[in-house]
Amino acid sequence: SSRVLWTLAVTQLKRENPHHIHVTMDAAQREREKVKILAALGQKFVQERYFADYDRNRENLRKFYNGQSVLIWNGQPVPGDKIADFHLSLPRSSLHRIHTLDSQPVRPGQPGTVGDMTVMVTASGSVEYGSEEPRDFSSPFDPSSKTRRNG
Repeated sequence: SSRVLWTLAVTQLKRENPHHIHVTMDAAQREREKVKILAALGQKFVQERYFADYDRNRENLRKFYNGQSVLIWNGQPVPGDKIADFHLSLPRSSLHRIHTLDSQPVRPGQPGTVGDMTVMVTASGSVEYGSEEPRDFSSPFDPSSKTRRNG
């Protein structure tokens, strides 16, 4: 599930930087460090997990959505249990180019991520489907959501 992927990413980042939150830091320093870690994890999730699966193995997208998820496509809502099928109905060949990634801390967070905080990531860029002209996109992500569907 995506929750497992998120936990693995947190574990890997902690392994790569074991002194990420030093005990002697004051509260403000710890807070800034948490935000940096969450931003890096959120961006890694979007770039290395979600869009990699979208462009290479779209069937894997099922693990990223649950019944509470909603996709808005050209102003039309697509409910969570239909999102993966909707993406599969699009032309199979796709290439996402991410132009901007923005990560924002969100409270209250999900216990078990990094303290009492989680992150909202917004990716913007262009996508090409097959031989069509590139289209702009903007997608928000909450990669730490505990309510993911098993996949």
